[in-house]
Amino acid sequence: AGLAVPSGATGHDLRRLQALIDRHAPQRLLVLGDLFHAELQAGDDWHRAFDDFRRRNAELAIDVIRGNHDRPAGVSEDWRLRWCEAPMHEAPFAFVHEVQGDEAAYAIGGHVHPVVRLRSRRDRLRLPVFWLRERALILPSFGSFTGGYEVPRTRGERSIAATPEGLIDLSGTQMTRLPRGVVVQ
Repeated sequence: AGLAVPSGATGHDLRRLQALIDRHAPQRLLVLGDLFHAELQAGDDWHRAFDDFRRRNAELAIDVIRGNHDRPAGVSEDWRLRWCEAPMHEAPFAFVHEVQGDEAAYAIGGHVHPVVRLRSRRDRLRLPVFWLRERALILPSFGSFTGGYEVPRTRGERSIAATPEGLIDLSGTQMTRLPRGVVVQ
């Protein structure tokens, strides 16, 4: 599609996902949209990598809420993906691709790929965050090939940063847990 995609991003993301599946043995995977960035072509690297992933996880049910980038054309029927339109209601939640704010249930979505930027005098860091709002949880992107929306600091909302060492609550008084000299930008 003429898009510059970093080599290895797909393999890296599928290895991370496989490690989580191996560790937790889920029966179902729910993807909140944008599983594919462009239309797939049989035989391309992504297609082959997902073929291998699906064979290894043949018993795993995979539901995909269609995102704005998803183009089901070229998707192998052997992958047994169940395409769903948002919202997918499973009380007390409404799973969506993009949180609109008018969902009747507590919404869980993605789409904007929330991040926070940390900076010190010598360094800068961008971290994915779980963005907890009054009526919604917006998840960070799982994929490494994404942009990010800088989460505004708003009273009553929380940002939980996902780091290699674990989760860090960047909300309210929890800010004191950050290393000295680091501030949220």
